[in-house]
Amino acid sequence: KPDWVKAQIAKLNDPAAMARIDAILTLDKQRRALLTESETLQAARNKLNKQVGRVRGDKKTPEGLRAAMARHIAAAIRSGEYDEALMVMEGGSSVNAPVHGDDVNAAMDEMMAALKAMGERVEALTD
Repeated sequence: KPDWVKAQIAKLNDPAAMARIDAILTLDKQRRALLTESETLQAARNKLNKQVGRVRGDKKTPEGLRAAMARHIAAAIRSGEYDEALMVMEGGSSVNAPVHGDDVNAAMDEMMAALKAMGERVEALTD
């Protein structure tokens, strides 16, 4: 009960202690916000990771289109548009026309690098 603690400290007439309590409460609020951000990011990452195999293993879709999808997904992940990336992975969002000769392996690597960076961000938030 922060308010109760502050009321008790106020009775002591100790401004330094009150400042420490305020600092602790501020830090706790920041910690909770970072924890929420980390959990939200991890949940999005988990959803995306479940769909990666589908995108990588889809041999029915032409390579150029798969490469365009992977690049679009990577760009969406890098910009924080995780729902857009998931829609593309699930086939619910259209992708720009593929670039002729686009290397599907390089595009898949780009998508995986974006997911890895997302994981590193989660780790940085929890450290």
